[in-house]
Amino acid sequence: VAFGAGETAEVGVVRSPGGPMSVRWPGGEFALVPEPAGREQSENLLAAVAAAWALGRDPRVVLARWRSFAGAPGRLERIETVGCFSIWIDAARSALELQRLLGIVRAATPGRILLALGDGADADAAAAARALAGEVFTGSERRSVLAAALAAARPGDAVVAAGRSHETYENCGDCRVPGDDRRLLRGLLAERGGAGEGNPKSEG
Repeated sequence: VAFGAGETAEVGVVRSPGGPMSVRWPGGEFALVPEPAGREQSENLLAAVAAAWALGRDPRVVLARWRSFAGAPGRLERIETVGCFSIWIDAARSALELQRLLGIVRAATPGRILLALGDGADADAAAAARALAGEVFTGSERRSVLAAALAAARPGDAVVAAGRSHETYENCGDCRVPGDDRRLLRGLLAERGGAGEGNPKSEG
């Protein structure tokens, strides 16, 4: 079963004017709410639909799960702050990983990308970050780095916390201290007096 964006694909993504993105296959169509984040997530979803249809299963059953799928923690995980700016969390550390991540975020962001880069990034990763992000924030104290990125954000921007992902600690010499990006970001947003509940979604 062919799937993707090509004209010969039996399973593909369509978008009607003013309507949501949908998956269409020869036996039906299903609106994707929320929409996938980026090309890779869309293609993964199309692959699941194609497999279900090829096996004689109803793709609607697969797609119904999409609406409650929380995603893999720290893998293109998005926390939306309604009416303001978006926040993304990902494990990207290398130059190639950052290029992929920031390309996806760029396609979904009308404003600037403000990147809070993990302290494990090498020189190539830092150079890629500076080339692709509007501003890059670095430092040894993660909370301060995230706070600076949030403070610089304006409506339409995206704050991207990269390089830490699912890790819940920071290495400080011989000690480990709590350092979960999700907790830090939500705490900082609460201090600012306004954060959405968040709708985590990741690249699977």
